[in-house]
Amino acid sequence: MFLTRTGTARIALWRVALQAIQERPFLGWGLENFSTAFTEYFNPCFGSISCGHEVWFDRSHNYFLDLLISGGVVAIVAFSGLLFTIFYTLNRAYLELHINKLSILLVVTFFMVYLVQGLAGFDTSVILLMLMFVFAYISGFSKMVFNVVHNKTLLSIAIFFTFLFPVFFIIV
Repeated sequence: MFLTRTGTARIALWRVALQAIQERPFLGWGLENFSTAFTEYFNPCFGSISCGHEVWFDRSHNYFLDLLISGGVVAIVAFSGLLFTIFYTLNRAYLELHINKLSILLVVTFFMVYLVQGLAGFDTSVILLMLMFVFAYISGFSKMVFNVVHNKTLLSIAIFFTFLFPVFFIIV
């Protein structure tokens, strides 16, 4: 019964998030402003037994909806560009530097698990710490890979998306 109530609350919460995203699709509501969007589109179901007695939420319990609430389509594009840069770097490291398949598989698996858990969760300091460790690991490859990259356009695009994501959130 507990899981049913939690699931109902999350679905109702995701509907609130989708309504808020429709109002501000391009730039979102700003960092840490889910509570503002939540208040704007409050569902009376919250607080009742069917929604698990939860009345207030500070996150949508879905990383991608949180990202859209915070920064809109611009943030999703920047995040996608960051992922593209990571997978591009891993691919080049594998092809040109002959990095161990197991290393590449572990990093790709980490990102797949991170993306799947993001469907029903949100980032915490522990998850972000692990993410930074993986970014640091990939960063070691990127220096070697980008020293042998001859296509300056791809390099420029990769660097642009790598820096766009954090800069966007600093500005907003």
